[in-house]
Amino acid sequence: AQGLFIERLRIHARMAGGRAWTEAGVYFEYLADTDFLVPDVAHWAPGKDQGTRLRSLPPTLAVEIRSPHQSRRSLFDKCRLMRANGVDVCWLVDPETQEAYVFEGAKDGERLPAGSALTSSFLPGFELTLADLWAELD
Repeated sequence: AQGLFIERLRIHARMAGGRAWTEAGVYFEYLADTDFLVPDVAHWAPGKDQGTRLRSLPPTLAVEIRSPHQSRRSLFDKCRLMRANGVDVCWLVDPETQEAYVFEGAKDGERLPAGSALTSSFLPGFELTLADLWAELD
C-alpha cells in the first residue's frame, strides 16, 4: 500500500508540484511527549514548507497504513494528533478490513464508502479509488 501511495503521489507532484516521501520523520513543535512522528507516507503541497532533510515540517497529507500489530484506535489518535499540529489531511487505510478513513475539515475519522475514492481539496486533481487500492493489495 505504501508503494502505491508514494507512486501515485509522486506522479501527482510531477504534474501539480509538491513532494512526497515515505517514513519521513516529521517535527511537531508543540508535542509534549515527542517532537517527531513518522507517517507512512507524507506529501507537501506546492508552497508548504517542507523543512530540511533532517527536520521535516508537518506535511499537507499524512497517510497511515495499519499493520496487523497496530490498533486502529492508536492510529486514529495519531491522525488526530497530527491534524491538531499542522497536518491538513490524514488518511488511514486498513488493508486487512479494506476500509479507509478521512481526517479533514469536519471529517474526524469518517469511513469512506466502498465504491469511493481518496481525494482532498488540498490535493486538487489527485484521486485514488478504493477499488484500485484494494486490487493492488490482492
